[in-house]
Amino acid sequence: MTEGVVMTDKDYRIMVANPAARKVINADLQKELSIFDFIDCLSGKFDIRGKLEESVKLDKILSADNVFIGEDFYQIFVAPVKSNLALLKGEILGGVIIFHNITHEKELEKMREDFTSMMVHELRSPLDGIKKISKLMQEDYIRKDKKSYGEFTQLIYKDSSKMLEMVSDLLDVAKLEAGKFQVNLEPTDPKKMIDERVSFYKPSAQDAKIEIITYYDQNIPLAVNLDSAKISQVINNMLSNSLKFTRATGKIWIQGFIHKKKQNLNDEAKKNGLEWFLMNKKNDLTDFNDALVIAVTDTGAGISEKIRSCYLINLPSLKQQ
Repeated sequence: MTEGVVMTDKDYRIMVANPAARKVINADLQKELSIFDFIDCLSGKFDIRGKLEESVKLDKILSADNVFIGEDFYQIFVAPVKSNLALLKGEILGGVIIFHNITHEKELEKMREDFTSMMVHELRSPLDGIKKISKLMQEDYIRKDKKSYGEFTQLIYKDSSKMLEMVSDLLDVAKLEAGKFQVNLEPTDPKKMIDERVSFYKPSAQDAKIEIITYYDQNIPLAVNLDSAKISQVINNMLSNSLKFTRATGKIWIQGFIHKKKQNLNDEAKKNGLEWFLMNKKNDLTDFNDALVIAVTDTGAGISEKIRSCYLINLPSLKQQ
């Protein structure tokens, strides 16, 4: 059985303890267990003796959720054990404790919460941008400029379409729980993809008096096999966070360049004029395959070196056009 089962008599002496129950308290399979082994292990977490007494005395099933033991979460049930013999039918003989490991369920719950939080974050930024673009489009000078008006309309259409895709992803959270997350690769122009994201955030950046600057390595191909929707979400997060933590008159750079296998990322970045890469003190940044590097930096507070990173898209099948 995957559940841990412990059975005791009315004096709380352990009559049965299966391997799963022994695993809960890290007890050897050959060891003779007593109720005190469980009391010691569950001290401050679950009053196993008290719950057994209450269950037997009141002839009642008791339960406790989210009991953290070792490195796992458990749901614990305590119930009286009754006789089925004709003369003694219904007489309470002792108690049973069942340990149901819910760690996996907790992990799925955390995944669901993180996914929902991520989606809310993803939706907030484009909705704010659409709101500001819509406000701009009400201005007379924008309405008279057919080119700008058309560009804004196209931006609203594209980002509302992407938000619909994100809502669909939210509804498909069950796929994540089932381990069936899908990546849809298709030939995509990375520069065009980045420029679309930058265009979307520029109105917000202008309002905040922040300049967004793009830089592209000349070797970046016109088509790379990637999941444009999901990579766009990553870029959205990075740009949105940069805007949030960069003060007025500050700058944000989004840069893309090609990394070659066995080459040092720091050296390649410096060759492309990206001095910020030198902030990373590691000199062994060579263990990557051919990749497209997309990085966002800003003049804001910064990210601690412990978690600082760039985003790399492996390029097993670059398509030059």
